[in-house]
Formats: sequence, structure tokens, C-alpha cells
Amino acid sequence: MTCFEVLLELHPPHTLTLRRPQVPPACPSSRRHTRKIRIFNVSYRAAINVSESVSQILPAELSAAAVLINYWNKTVNNAAWITMCLVVAVAINVLGAGAYGEAEFIFASIK
Repeated sequence: MTCFEVLLELHPPHTLTLRRPQVPPACPSSRRHTRKIRIFNVSYRAAINVSESVSQILPAELSAAAVLINYWNKTVNNAAWITMCLVVAVAINVLGAGAYGEAEFIFASIK
């Protein structure tokens, strides 16, 4: 008796059911989270909190990158480094997942 025949004896084909995996909806987690909240004021404030935090994180990260790069090269203004980092970040986001994977590999190699 082969392995396949043993499997067929243990699990006959008519008893097997194919289940679709549970895939979350294709929307950001903040929107999905606020849909669960039925009170409009709380839902609205949660969305505002998310947008405020995102709008504050990007400038802070760009400034930190400029200060770190300025540690090695003090002749160039920080605004130039911030602009360069912003252009790289936007380019990676525009080009998609393949560019993100390549950039991640390059940045990890540099690190």
C-alpha cells in the first residue's frame, strides 16, 4: 500500500472540504478599526489622531536622518539632506514593492 493510498483511506475525497483562507479587507487598519466604533465623534477623533501622528512622524524622521548624515559631512546644509531623503522615500513608494525590496536589501547591506 502506497502512502497516497493510506492517505485516501484516512481521508476519503468526499470528506475533504476546501476552505477559503480568511483574508482581511483591503483597507488601512485605522479605517477598519474606526468602522467598529459606532459613535461618530470617537471614530472621527481616532482618524484625526492617526493622520496627525503620521504627519508628525515623517518630518521627525527626515530631520533625524539629516542630523545623522550631517555628523559626517558638515559642509552641506541639512535642508539638502532632508530634500534628498524625501526624494528617495517618495521614489521608493512610487515604484512599488519590487523597488521597496531592492532598497531594503541595499540599506541592509550598507548597515
